Amino acid sequence: MKHISGPWVAHYDDNPDSYDKFRNYISAPNTGGVVICKVQTLPEGKPHAFLIAVAPELLEFCHEIARGWYKDSDLSSLMETYQVRARVLIAKAEGKE
Repeated sequence: MKHISGPWVAHYDDNPDSYDKFRNYISAPNTGGVVICKVQTLPEGKPHAFLIAVAPELLEFCHEIARGWYKDSDLSSLMETYQVRARVLIAKAEGKE
């Protein structure tokens, strides 16, 4: 099974006056805005939305590590690259980017 490729974007509206409890959603802009899923408006909904939105990039990063191409490279520079990329993905997952 294949998922819609990323990036995915979290659209989150904290407006308490809206009657649609599923007004927040994750979309894939590179597909013309296909909605991946809807996220219920709860206090914990916003962090869930950001985490779901970064899922394709996290999966791609895990595949990259699992492929093991790093075996023949300079591990210190590779680790620096991975640290930077990991920090970016963590920030996205936590809604800080």
